[in-house]
Amino acid sequence: MIAMSHISRFERIASVIGHPVMLGAKILDFGCGKGAAVVEERAKGRDVFGCDIASGLDSAPKDLIGGVLRAIDVSNYRIPFEDNEFDMVISHEVLEHVQNYESALREIRRVLKPGGISIHIFPSRYTPIEPHVYVPLATIVRSMGWLKLWAHLGIRNEYQKRLPAIKVAELNHQYLQTYTNYLTKSELSHEFRKSFSTTLFVEKEFLAAGNRYGPLIAKLPLVPSLFGAFVQRVIALA
Repeated sequence: MIAMSHISRFERIASVIGHPVMLGAKILDFGCGKGAAVVEERAKGRDVFGCDIASGLDSAPKDLIGGVLRAIDVSNYRIPFEDNEFDMVISHEVLEHVQNYESALREIRRVLKPGGISIHIFPSRYTPIEPHVYVPLATIVRSMGWLKLWAHLGIRNEYQKRLPAIKVAELNHQYLQTYTNYLTKSELSHEFRKSFSTTLFVEKEFLAAGNRYGPLIAKLPLVPSLFGAFVQRVIALA
């Protein structure tokens, strides 16, 4: 079975919660990285754009940078698009890196059309394994002692295979402190409400919108709540 793009899955969620994304809608992938989802959707004739910090676009198609794909101003999170330009703004594994939620969300609100929808998926604060450095509980416990322990036990991400344990621990500590920001559910709600009148945790709808067994899994008691608490948060904003 062909994997569903995260944009298509988010559109399913939007429809279920009463914010259908109409044919011809203009969509922004916030934190698009190399732009794979943007390129995929545009090949289908979709009006999809992307933005990321300049370093995040390093591997993106050069002919798309500055037009379809644009760099965010890291000094103020300024999104390089006009006010009220998009029907839908989404992000996939991005918000855990945002250091200033208020500025980022204010910008997402600015470029979103009135009546538009914004949906985001990102790792939960209580996910057992931090998904970038692969250290257990490093979303919460970030002391050098903890990071050294796991480095000495052989935990490495794909970029650290040949590095000594102390170097791995130092890199992980710097990365976690500088580039990650895992908020609690109540903290997330507080930040989202500053810019959006509607904030919904839609983990159940996300699971139900998946291929194959997703609809069945979503109906299992407690599964959506556990998924949100310990795997990924899925947020819809309007």
